[in-house]
Amino acid sequence: MKTLRIQFLHFWKGFDYKRRFAFLLRHYHLEITDKPDFVVFSTYVDGTRVKRMPRVRTNAVRVFYAPENVRPDMKRCDYAFSYFHEDAVGSDRHFRLPSYVLRLWDNGYTGEHLIKGNLDPSRILREKTRFCNFIYSNRHARVRNRFFRRLSRYKRIDAAGSVYNNIGYRLPRGVQNKLDFIRRYKFTIAFENVSSPGYTTEKVVEPMLVHSLPIYWGDPEVGRDFNPKSLINYYDCGRNLDDVVEKVIAVDRDDDLYAQYIREPYFHQNVISPYMDMERVVEQFRTVFG
Repeated sequence: MKTLRIQFLHFWKGFDYKRRFAFLLRHYHLEITDKPDFVVFSTYVDGTRVKRMPRVRTNAVRVFYAPENVRPDMKRCDYAFSYFHEDAVGSDRHFRLPSYVLRLWDNGYTGEHLIKGNLDPSRILREKTRFCNFIYSNRHARVRNRFFRRLSRYKRIDAAGSVYNNIGYRLPRGVQNKLDFIRRYKFTIAFENVSSPGYTTEKVVEPMLVHSLPIYWGDPEVGRDFNPKSLINYYDCGRNLDDVVEKVIAVDRDDDLYAQYIREPYFHQNVISPYMDMERVVEQFRTVFG
């Protein structure tokens, strides 16, 4: 097994490389050192998320990993992994790696968990005892907040985060806590913080794991990652929040229509997306590490 002399810089508080990059440990031994051959750096400086790619001064190979909405500057790094599609960056040293991929992997989920078999929509519908959930802590996402208020005029939405909390407690952090909570809901409001082409996060993927129908806004190109017929997509609803509300109401009132969404595969042709193909991602890292 090849040993990599590596340093991780500018990651979030609580970052654990053994978890986030666990898939690499199957192929490499990582020696953490301040005299590295490779520096992997991200989008947090002194624990605070930044809007621009940090500048790293080193003689080591610089590898940028951007789980957030930060565009890679290929002049400031040797390689980059980000949510941008390859054709948007135009460099063979850049690879698309949406943030939801490693987040799911480090919580024990793979692309196979999103493959749909012979589902029974009636059984799934019977398990959905609640209408819709909303779990967010960022108070500054205006579009998302506006949609919550509009859809709430139709039915109560259970808000389990710090924003609009109405359930009497705040849902503990952690993917499994979230999944256990949302699995009983017909719908999940899955709005990103911002809208940017390619910026698809775990917000749309996690409801899929428990067959809670995502109501999505964010990446106008979400159909490149997922089958848009498997979610209620703002970009297929006239790009109008009121039209999205009307679509949700229509689906909520029509069990057959809800079943149509549940039957649709999450991936195109029910084949794992290349972005979630672990072997493909490992090969991309081999291009960097050798």
